[in-house]
Amino acid sequence: PRRIVWLFDADTDEHVVTQFKLPSNWTTAATMLIYYYPVTGGSSAIIWGLRVGGTADGGALFGEAYDTTNVVSATPGSSGVLDVATITLATSGLAADAWLSMEVFRDANDTTDALGGDAAFMGAILRYS
Repeated sequence: PRRIVWLFDADTDEHVVTQFKLPSNWTTAATMLIYYYPVTGGSSAIIWGLRVGGTADGGALFGEAYDTTNVVSATPGSSGVLDVATITLATSGLAADAWLSMEVFRDANDTTDALGGDAAFMGAILRYS
């Protein structure tokens, strides 16, 4: 089957941005599962990052900054094999029913990101308790 992926380069920090409304039963204990695979470059470490920011109903949408930046180092399997990186979110600015802005990025200029080729980002799942 065909899959939609975003290719994250080994030499340039690249980003995907999206937004959605948090559920009414949102709590502050959350993790983001990043689904990806190395296109080339094998099984060297990759640095994934996540920036999040929330805006409550009636809050200003323009000029807001991300509340937190969260990063994780992951070591994938072979090229073309799906892997999951788990990021624990620091969610101090998020609340139930808030509008969440989220930026997923590869921190390619981090010295510990050693994956020599592209990483294909397939999507993410937000989990909370």
